[in-house]
Amino acid sequence: MKNAINYYYNIDVEDIHQKNKNYKFNYNNEQYVFTLFEDDISNITNIYNIHIQLLQNGLYCHQIILNVNNEILTFIDGKYYILMKISINNKKIDIDDIVNFSRNYIVYRNDYTVKDWVELWSKKTDYIEYQVSQFGIKYQLISSSAAYYIGLSETAISYLNNNKVKSEVYSISHRRLKYNSTLFDLYNPINFIIDIPIRDICEYLKDMYFETEEDIINYIYKLNFDRQSAVLFFSRLLYPTYYFDAIESCIDNEAEEKSILKYVNKVNKFESILSNIMKYYKKIYNLEVIEWLIKT
Repeated sequence: MKNAINYYYNIDVEDIHQKNKNYKFNYNNEQYVFTLFEDDISNITNIYNIHIQLLQNGLYCHQIILNVNNEILTFIDGKYYILMKISINNKKIDIDDIVNFSRNYIVYRNDYTVKDWVELWSKKTDYIEYQVSQFGIKYQLISSSAAYYIGLSETAISYLNNNKVKSEVYSISHRRLKYNSTLFDLYNPINFIIDIPIRDICEYLKDMYFETEEDIINYIYKLNFDRQSAVLFFSRLLYPTYYFDAIESCIDNEAEEKSILKYVNKVNKFESILSNIMKYYKKIYNLEVIEWLIKT
């Protein structure tokens, strides 16, 4: 990879360290990472433009370096790579990091295309149903548990539809922020999307619970939501991104089927958390309740 970086970027790398899909090196006292780009390449121009706007507005993110052909992506051995200059440590993030990021990296909706959650979730649920019908025999554990999570997804969609809320505020968000994500992940433009600010907070807290079983309710009680944000947050808390992600990883042979057990084995406990949060939101915001959750 040293020769490729020299050829495509005119950077003579003396020492390079590979970890998973990242190649890290120092050059002129600056730290760089050359990393695999696995997203749809049609998204790269939008990602690049978002990152330029952030830098111009004085907001930090890793700086994307164009190659000698003035291109964002570099094609090597059948794969696309991207070079970024970074100047932040790799500390594990916490909820405060995410909340502060969501508040500071606000964008105007008119500048970007924002996809509707109901539409996205409905398409994903249909896709998962189809995948389960095709691979049910091969994946018995998925086959036996999928109906519950598909039902949970449909509940989330109905809850969002019934409450008829739309966010007026959008921010730079991430495809996924997890409990073990770092500052490198938080400020990596490859991970950026435009969405409602509570997206990252909700996904992080869900992953925190399933990784540690830490009581996330206390974190949620401290979040200063208005009624509209509370509806959006609770709907996303209901929606089982974690389980659907795990199914896709299994089908793509990136994980073993038993990886979903950490979700399946905690169904009752997580339902209890959902029930307690719903009761709290009923008291604070007078939100409608979901009857089957009240009985949990």
